[in-house]
Amino acid sequence: RAFFAIKKENANYSFSTSEASQIIFEISPRNLTESEVEDVVRDIQMASTVIVSSRAAQYVIDLLRFPGIEAAIQDSGGWKDVEELAGFITKHNLEFDCANESHFAVLGDVNSLVRRLETEIEEMVVIARVCDDFLQKLWKLRFKRSQTITGTRKRTKNENEELIRETLEEALATPVFPDVISPHI
Repeated sequence: RAFFAIKKENANYSFSTSEASQIIFEISPRNLTESEVEDVVRDIQMASTVIVSSRAAQYVIDLLRFPGIEAAIQDSGGWKDVEELAGFITKHNLEFDCANESHFAVLGDVNSLVRRLETEIEEMVVIARVCDDFLQKLWKLRFKRSQTITGTRKRTKNENEELIRETLEEALATPVFPDVISPHI
């Protein structure tokens, strides 16, 4: 089954969803099969993951490039200890055996990681915007219309429709990372 993908054509991005998600955007969509509902839920979750990843990347960049943070890291010896631990974890393939420490693997070269994030953040933000547009469009076309007409959230009798709604509501409530700004003294 084909599902979620981000396509780039001539510097333009499009969110390519499963056939099931495309059915939802039809004028008179038919009821979806359980398999199609799974595909739609997967599309929503993937779009949400892209959005959260973009926000997280921007937060990491802002945090690690913040002057006070950079100075404190340098004053305490830099990233050497963290990078050595990451190298040890990677060298011995422990990221697969120790789930709680697997995130250290990407910290083998922190400055390289931040440079990579800085290089890719602009593209990540554009892709996240495309994903957010998909989620917003899905909400407006499929659920907001009935809520606006009645003024209340209408609970559907269709379990599949309710699962899509709940997944979409959760995706639209994606976490917001704090801004890293200088305090006004």
